[in-house]
Amino acid sequence: MKSNKFIILLICLILLSLGSCYATSNNTDIISSDGTDDLSIQSNINTNEKSNNEYIFIDEDSTYPKIDTDKYDTTYEENDNIETSQASIQNVNEQKILYVDANTGSDENNGDESNPYKTLQKAVTSIENNSIINMKNGEYILDQQIVISKSLTINGENNQQTIINCNNNVGFNITNTKLTFDNLKFINANQNDDASYPGVIMARSNVILLINNCIFSDNIGRMGSVLFSNGKENKINITNSQFYDNIATQRAGVLHIGGKDSIGHISNCSFKNNKVNTTDVTGNKGCGGAIYLGSSNLTLKDCDFINNSAVNGSCIYTSTSSTINISNSNFVNNTANNKNTLNNASRGGAITLGSGGGIITNTTFINNTATFAGAISINSGNITNITDCTFINNYAGNHGGAIHSFGQTTIKNSIFENNSAVRRGGAVIGVGTDDMIIIENCQFINNYLNKTYLNGKFYSLGGALSGHGQSSNWTIKNNLFINNSAAFGGVMFCTNDIDFIDFVNNTYINNSAMSGGVIMFNTSDLGVHINNDVFNHNIAQLGGAISFNQSHLTVAIHDTVFTNNIAENGGAIFIPEYQHLSVENVTFTENTAKEKGGALFINNSTFLRLFKSIIYKNKANLGSAIYYNNINSTERNFVEIRSSKIYDNIGNYSIYSTTNNTVTAKYNWWGSNHGNITANNNVDATCPMVLLFTQWSKVWNNNQSMDFVINIKLCNKTSSNECGIFDSVYYLPSQNFTVITYYANETKIQTYEIYKSEVITIPAHVIKVTLKFDNEEITYQPGDPRQSYIRLTATQNPTNKSQYIIQAEVVDGRSQNIEEGKFIFKINGVSQGTASSIKDANLTLNVTNTGNYSHTYLITFVYGGTSHYTECRQNMTITIEGAKSANTKSQESTYWNDTNNTVYVTERSEC
Repeated sequence: MKSNKFIILLICLILLSLGSCYATSNNTDIISSDGTDDLSIQSNINTNEKSNNEYIFIDEDSTYPKIDTDKYDTTYEENDNIETSQASIQNVNEQKILYVDANTGSDENNGDESNPYKTLQKAVTSIENNSIINMKNGEYILDQQIVISKSLTINGENNQQTIINCNNNVGFNITNTKLTFDNLKFINANQNDDASYPGVIMARSNVILLINNCIFSDNIGRMGSVLFSNGKENKINITNSQFYDNIATQRAGVLHIGGKDSIGHISNCSFKNNKVNTTDVTGNKGCGGAIYLGSSNLTLKDCDFINNSAVNGSCIYTSTSSTINISNSNFVNNTANNKNTLNNASRGGAITLGSGGGIITNTTFINNTATFAGAISINSGNITNITDCTFINNYAGNHGGAIHSFGQTTIKNSIFENNSAVRRGGAVIGVGTDDMIIIENCQFINNYLNKTYLNGKFYSLGGALSGHGQSSNWTIKNNLFINNSAAFGGVMFCTNDIDFIDFVNNTYINNSAMSGGVIMFNTSDLGVHINNDVFNHNIAQLGGAISFNQSHLTVAIHDTVFTNNIAENGGAIFIPEYQHLSVENVTFTENTAKEKGGALFINNSTFLRLFKSIIYKNKANLGSAIYYNNINSTERNFVEIRSSKIYDNIGNYSIYSTTNNTVTAKYNWWGSNHGNITANNNVDATCPMVLLFTQWSKVWNNNQSMDFVINIKLCNKTSSNECGIFDSVYYLPSQNFTVITYYANETKIQTYEIYKSEVITIPAHVIKVTLKFDNEEITYQPGDPRQSYIRLTATQNPTNKSQYIIQAEVVDGRSQNIEEGKFIFKINGVSQGTASSIKDANLTLNVTNTGNYSHTYLITFVYGGTSHYTECRQNMTITIEGAKSANTKSQESTYWNDTNNTVYVTERSEC
């Protein structure tokens, strides 16, 4: 019990002693420990309405002032009576306060509040460690540099009227100290000789420097007109301060923060009209119009940078191994420019990042200018993340209107508007080798390149984006691109062997170029994936949306829409060289080519597979859907259009090919059962899809309900080859069709998706059912016969090679055998008799060895139909060619070799 009472007494004595260590200036509460512990300031100053009552801590790990227990040597003796207990507290230093008044003070005074010193130099030399100097309003002209190696707080009365005039010298040289400047104005530092770096403050090693609510103007230094900090593990914390009209003659227009493991924190500050004034750009000279960061880390938030300039990084330059975190800041009207340097190679209209990378969040860049990178230049192998930022009206005289990246860069949730450059990348350019660039959830609006005419040709590449990094990879996802323009690639231009680009869920509207209204690929061996994108009303001379300008690209386009794009050739896509292109579930609607290829223009050998897509209402003079000109027939050619909808295209031929046997357009839907298959003779457009009612029930019940399925079926209507019978419902693109069911007193309209194979139950009292799909309308009435189909097979008799067995099979739409009805076999038009049972639909054909000459047999099978099934006819041609006959066959024919002859079998349906 006695011990507890004594401890309570001891604590009270300690607190009483500490009370004398606190001092209050006019507007700031200062809390300080000794020369080695953390220092904090509680500021009540409201500057630019950004920070009120904010605690600022030099050590981020500290949240409260710490008491250094080593300062206190405490001993006590425990007695029976607490009144006789003894405690001694030794070595407790009081925090001393001195006062300075430039107007009424004298250095002969003692420095107390009633008798202030006249000069700051006198106060600094007189005061003890861990003390406070309060300065009255007035101008304090330094006659020499002030050296500080003790922990001090220097407070001004008013930052507009408490002025420290450095008198054309370095103001302060500090080392091994914790130093706080608060509520002061610093002017006229000027040190530009080769022996000295800074203007106002030289911070050497083991320095903790806190600057709050201060103004620095009209200072000059070789490196850092305000601060040169290059000591190891220095800590710099600057808040609520203004820096304007300061000049550095080599680098760091205002602040030079360097030194290994040094840390800087800058918040709620303004940097205006500062600059680095030099034409020498060797050795990192000319860098950092406001801040130069060397081998250290900086956190910067809530700051404004206006009208600053340098050759590299008009506001901020970070060198090797430095990292920076910028948030909630503004960069406006800054310029990186030096007309006296070779090719005017200035970089970073606002920021230049070194190899350490950085994080930039919720920051605005407006009207910044450089030769490369109007706003941000990234020269880093590490990752740079840019999130929730806005880039408006930035300009690059060469590449990268907003961002020039030579590193790993991720840009998310940001806006790029009205940025421009002269040659490449109106908004963003990536030039790094083996780098990854990710652009996600961003908007690119009205970015452009000046259509520069250079060396006899236009040279502006990528109105918004430009990719030039060898072996680099890009991901462009969930972005909006509107009204971007360039000579080549209105949105993006790609060259220099980029490895892979992934475009996902982007929208492109009203972009324009001479070639590639949205994207131009000018590189070989590139992999491209375009998925779920929308290209709407983009314009170019070649490729209203996309243009390929070099060979050997592997491109996959899936689930994408091209609509209302316009070009001279290739309304949507222009392909002039060999490419490997896969197009699936893509819609081309109302694209226009004034000359050729309303949707696609293909101008050389290409591997193209277009599958499950829609080509609708496109327009061109020749090849209103697709134009193919194989000018190099020695190369491999493969163009296949299959399982797609091609209809209502306007112009001469929907599909046009200049050479034979190069384009296959089989198994497509042409808009109606009797649609105009407008392909020229060099295109194989056989086996079109036909819309049919196909019943599932095998037994006809006139007086009962029945089930049937509505499908798109392939029917052998125009081809001389075997097309086969199968449901194309799983191959056509997803579309809707309308079913109208007529009853005695009402009409029911239903819509179905075409590939879900809907089964509809039709009640007995239904009058009729109408199916509408595109330009086709067919009607089914109860009692109508179902469609029948014939399969013919020819087999050589293995024991008698002069005989061929012809077998017929009649099936319904579900490939179920039909067992009712009669048939007739004919050979060369001569009836072989009528069979009463369809189960016995076989014919034996005896042929004669023709020797050197060919002989042809026309086999005809006619199914007469019934009240339940339609009539159908199937032809088969068997050709026995002799040794002297030309050994030529249709690709679709069935054939085999006889002893001395070659046998070909072809079929033609008339169902």
